Amino acid sequence: MSQLIRRLDSFVRPYYTADNRLWVGLSGGLDSVTLLHALLAAGFPPQRLGAVHVHHGLSANADAWQAFCERLCQRLNIPFSAHSVALVSSGNGIEQDAREARYEVFRRVPDEGDVLLLAHHGNDQAETFFQRLFRGAGLAGLGAMAAARPLRPGVTLLRPWLDTARSELENWAREEQLQWVDDESNADTALERNWWRHDILPAVFRRYPGREKTLLRSVRQLGQDQQVLAQLMAPITDQCLRTEHWPNTAPLVCDLDALAAQHNDYVPYILRDWLNRLNQRIPSADWLERLQREVIHAASDKQPQLKIAAASVRRFHNGLYLVADGPAPGDTHALTLHAGQSVSTPWAGGCLQVQPATRGAGLRPGGYQLVAAAAVRGQRIQPAGRPAKTLKAVFQENAVPVWLRDHWPVLTLNDDLVALPGLTIGADFSVTADKDGSNDDAALMVSWQADSGSHGLWNL
Repeated sequence: MSQLIRRLDSFVRPYYTADNRLWVGLSGGLDSVTLLHALLAAGFPPQRLGAVHVHHGLSANADAWQAFCERLCQRLNIPFSAHSVALVSSGNGIEQDAREARYEVFRRVPDEGDVLLLAHHGNDQAETFFQRLFRGAGLAGLGAMAAARPLRPGVTLLRPWLDTARSELENWAREEQLQWVDDESNADTALERNWWRHDILPAVFRRYPGREKTLLRSVRQLGQDQQVLAQLMAPITDQCLRTEHWPNTAPLVCDLDALAAQHNDYVPYILRDWLNRLNQRIPSADWLERLQREVIHAASDKQPQLKIAAASVRRFHNGLYLVADGPAPGDTHALTLHAGQSVSTPWAGGCLQVQPATRGAGLRPGGYQLVAAAAVRGQRIQPAGRPAKTLKAVFQENAVPVWLRDHWPVLTLNDDLVALPGLTIGADFSVTADKDGSNDDAALMVSWQADSGSHGLWNL
């Protein structure tokens, strides 16, 4: 067994259990094909491996690359999973958009307990360092790519070859007579990473031979320094966070009063830590400055927001919220609710929950129409023993974030508003459940709740 395979085995083996699967992000290129073969060479059985391929649709050869990967896995008897993605422009360039789409697939495919392996190597590490350096990155950005980190709860991402030069991978691949595909875009130096790879870094290391390892050592040290800083900042960040549960909205909210009480120098670190806990990519210093200027310090009568990947940071009631990009609106439809019923149905990025009410006021079973609040915006609802109220008043009383109000589900009957699930019930449709839940009217509790699994952005 070669040293390359021994190092791979010693790194991966502790993450391998009796019932999990090792997934490889397989593009079909040299690096990922070599990683897949190397895992077999290290003794991991093919039925316990898996390959996930992302079809970005950016090259005329993309179909051929997917077909190559599928044939390779068939020949090796390794389960294969292919996924086509549509890129959404973030304003950060097509390379970043493709990365976001790719990692969304990577987060989704493995089962809990599984491991995803990516074939990033030392050359990738050096290229990433210089790209981020010239973009003005700080300690968090300049530190090494993590060799191991959570991809989502219960799933670990491994990069076993960050200390390995690409030349060593290529030598082993040629000795084993492996075949792979070449992405023609890798030669295009109009793309920033390729410019570093083909033009700049070779010239740097010709001038300073043998300094590749020195550079990687510095990058690792920056990563360790960032880990220590993060550990020291964590309890300070904790003081600035509160938990709220709203549909289509991350459950960790950054409290602006608590943030304002911290030393000004701590603020960008706290904001970065908050977003990191919500599984967001590390934002640039410029983006964090915009967040403070355009959102945190905006006039109190504004509703500012700032885009980040497939979400936006929004301010509401002196808190910062991470909100997923617009959910599909709920479809108007008939909804018949029966006594004793328990049901859950998707609605506009959340879940409409129906279950028996065991105490207090509940909704009378019956046949209703389910619509979005935007469709009945000008109407009123009259709760039991209280004057009629506009929907706006109900939302304000319950501190419902403004981005959810038009999407809020409303039950209607003919021209009457029956209930705003989780907020209020009209007097004519409200019944009281007995303490033991045995009321003949069998009152129902209806609510609209967060469904964190519906988009996978924060995966807490």
